[in-house]
Amino acid sequence: SLTPTANTEAYLKQMNSLLEHFVKQKRKVFLIEQVYLPQETTLELESKIEFEFEKLSSPYIEETLAFYKNCEFVISTRMHGSIMAMSQGCKVASLAYDKGAKWNILLDEVPDYPVFDPGKGDPQEILDYLQSERSKQHAIKLSNRILGSRERYVEEFVRNIST
Repeated sequence: SLTPTANTEAYLKQMNSLLEHFVKQKRKVFLIEQVYLPQETTLELESKIEFEFEKLSSPYIEETLAFYKNCEFVISTRMHGSIMAMSQGCKVASLAYDKGAKWNILLDEVPDYPVFDPGKGDPQEILDYLQSERSKQHAIKLSNRILGSRERYVEEFVRNIST
């Protein structure tokens, strides 16, 4: 999922570098749309992705979760996308387009989860994390936590992304 940042060019360069790695491995690239508000459109950014991708979109949580369940890796700039993908056992690298408190929802449950700064740092660090056992352990930990939770914020999260 894509979201504009203050340093969009550096962000796009990093994203294209990450995608290039997977394309060279003959992997398919998908963009899973989650933002449907007109003022949050990603069309301008999508046109700057240098690799062919298939866009997946559904207003239904069950279908969106199924998209993530079929992914091996996800690179997400959205906290909701990170949580949904990890809830399906998918390895996720989160590139936080902002440092808002919402990321604490994820970090409270997986305190050593790395949230990367988009456009900064070495893309290889992100790739190394995605290919590590640690990323799989993080996904399993969050997935188990969500499945076993009766906490209100989990219910509210699911309800909010279903509308």
